[in-house]
Amino acid sequence: MQIVVSAIILNSKNQVLLLKKSSHSDYFPNKWTWPGGHVGKDENLEDSLMREVDEELGIKIEIIKQGKPVFFENNKIIPFLTRTKSNGVILSNEHQEYRWINVNEINNFDLIPKIKENLKAVGF
Repeated sequence: MQIVVSAIILNSKNQVLLLKKSSHSDYFPNKWTWPGGHVGKDENLEDSLMREVDEELGIKIEIIKQGKPVFFENNKIIPFLTRTKSNGVILSNEHQEYRWINVNEINNFDLIPKIKENLKAVGF
């Protein structure tokens, strides 16, 4: 089983950040997700989360709390509720678009599996 971290990032308006995966992605192309990824061999969860967010978005975050694990296929996903500490999202080539949305708008997006479960796992 692989360990994956995901960041549910809030802005100053308490909106969450969704990312649209690139059309050339091997997994779930053109679907919406949170930033995150696999935890490195010698990384702790928090360091991995910070690294992934920096690589994918070029922003800094602060962790509010760790959520309960969510399981999908061969992955144990650890969601974190976070808050952005900087502006100016710069997308990596993994994603083609981003949106700050109100949580109640989540059903308007074509999501990868388990996104809503990640929200519940951190208390939404």
